[in-house]
Amino acid sequence: MNSDKIVVVSASVGAGHDGVARELGRRFTADGFTVTHHDFLDLA
Repeated sequence: MNSDKIVVVSASVGAGHDGVARELGRRFTADGFTVTHHDFLDLA
């Protein structure tokens, strides 16, 4: 099992951004990474 961590940062300005962020998270998780997703607009 991989112990590496990935942070995905996207902006909720359209379904395209959210969809890509979810898919990246899904693929990295499937490869054993721990994924955390943050919305840039929530961080600002």
